[in-house]
Amino acid sequence: MNWVVTLPLIVLTKWPSTPGAGYIIIIVTGMLVVPVLTGMLFAWLRQTEFLSKLGFIHPIPKSWDYFFGQRRPCLVQITLKTGGMIGGYFGTKSFASSFPNDEDIYLETVCRIDPESGQTQGFVPDSGGMLIRRDDCDVIEFLLVEN
Repeated sequence: MNWVVTLPLIVLTKWPSTPGAGYIIIIVTGMLVVPVLTGMLFAWLRQTEFLSKLGFIHPIPKSWDYFFGQRRPCLVQITLKTGGMIGGYFGTKSFASSFPNDEDIYLETVCRIDPESGQTQGFVPDSGGMLIRRDDCDVIEFLLVEN
């Protein structure tokens, strides 16, 4: 398939009768560029809504990986299985594990949450972040933020 895509280059450069720069371009394109672009194209196509409507399985196995793979900054409010609530900011210095590892999340900044109202009371001063295991959570809510 890669050579079929590079066939026009072969014809245009009249390879192999004219060795030189054209020869190197054909080799690099056919052996490196086209396979990489083909892989990227198929990876993108597998995630499109069109193919999911046709019954193709999405390549990302868990919604956890899908959401955190987008790396969008957000405020996170977590209701623990114990009934308590914690929150924080998921930003560029935060991290979420991915499949096949157990789900956990590191929030770079911690927020205080009023347990009765569920309202955020502000960030904890000098917070070094917080690590939360998914197994300890009942509900995780996200509030997207701009920058």
